[in-house]
Amino acid sequence: MKFIKILGAVTLINIIARLLGFVREMVIGFQYGTSYYADSIITAFTIPNFFYIVLGGAVTTAVISIASKLEPKRQQAFIDTMTSGLIMLMGVVTLILMFFAEQWLVLFFGGLSDEALTLTTQLFRLMAPATFFLVLAMFYSGLLNMHEKYRLTSLSTLLFNAGFLLFSVALSVFLGPIGYGFGATLGAVLMCGFLIYFLYRFRYLSRFRFKLMYTEDVSRFIKLVLPIVFGGATLQCDY
Repeated sequence: MKFIKILGAVTLINIIARLLGFVREMVIGFQYGTSYYADSIITAFTIPNFFYIVLGGAVTTAVISIASKLEPKRQQAFIDTMTSGLIMLMGVVTLILMFFAEQWLVLFFGGLSDEALTLTTQLFRLMAPATFFLVLAMFYSGLLNMHEKYRLTSLSTLLFNAGFLLFSVALSVFLGPIGYGFGATLGAVLMCGFLIYFLYRFRYLSRFRFKLMYTEDVSRFIKLVLPIVFGGATLQCDY
């Protein structure tokens, strides 16, 4: 009975989160119609969202599979190493996305008008940091799921979509479509902070230590996560 209640709550939260994502697109359409402003907002978030779904989803699956089987001390060492590695990896990826924003957009979304490319590049640079926080948040979601805190991980997704929508709409009053660039990143920060707070509150994490060690557990993680990433990327590209 308890499992059914949890499943029902998680399903409801996920539905609401999905609806908020749909509402966000409706609001964009209401504010900017079929102009290139609306297209630029949606296009700019495509790549951060791709990393969120593909890499974030793969990390969540792999970390649950490996960390759940480790004894506490070894588990903490694994978590510290993975957190350190993800911070470095996603930090570099985020900087590359930001500094070469226009080149990425031309590569993946050729045919944009000069005005659309300029606006989309501005938005993409503002949204790129969301990639860092979203992937890290998915890692932390995996840790909470490992402890069967499914409602909290679902709530974090709801917070992201709600934060993205509310911050963007509020800021767009003063900044126009550029407000959506800030909104995406602020929503991702909110999601990541929410997960970190509850991980420490329930003492599932101890004090973080920056550590990079290539251990057997890290090797297993890489071997598990790479096929999931490539499979997810293939599905997203086909879609």
